[in-house]
Amino acid sequence: MAIAVNRHGIVLLEYRQIPESELASDTYRPLLITFMVIRHEQNFLLVHHRQRQTWEMPGGHIEAGESTRDCAIRELFEETGQKVEPLDFRAVLKYRDESKNRFYYGTLYSSELLSPVPFRENDEISQITFWDGKTNIGYIDEIDRTVIELIQDGII
Repeated sequence: MAIAVNRHGIVLLEYRQIPESELASDTYRPLLITFMVIRHEQNFLLVHHRQRQTWEMPGGHIEAGESTRDCAIRELFEETGQKVEPLDFRAVLKYRDESKNRFYYGTLYSSELLSPVPFRENDEISQITFWDGKTNIGYIDEIDRTVIELIQDGII
């Protein structure tokens, strides 16, 4: 059963809170993406993706030979210019891409951003915001909104 479905036909099927070391097992293959829930003063860092025209959590595709943690750190910096420590592993997420009829996995990390640095637009991200979880800021990816709600409710 789906937890959330976004407008691109990606379905979040489940999340599992496991030790990060278990990501090395073949159970979570293919492991393709990683995302971060980053808070600053109780607000959530969201990026506005130019191509998809959507607000979403920072994150992206894991490069060959890259750990999920290293991917999270790299993507956060590339997309927003921000750096955080520590970065906490929260869960592994299982997805289904309806258009390609395939399953894959992703990881979820979280952290607190104490001192944001000024954002500079880039080819992928047009702006960032620190969202309070309520205010209407436009289209927020349904899966990302659901994950943030699960974090807010203390479920993940």
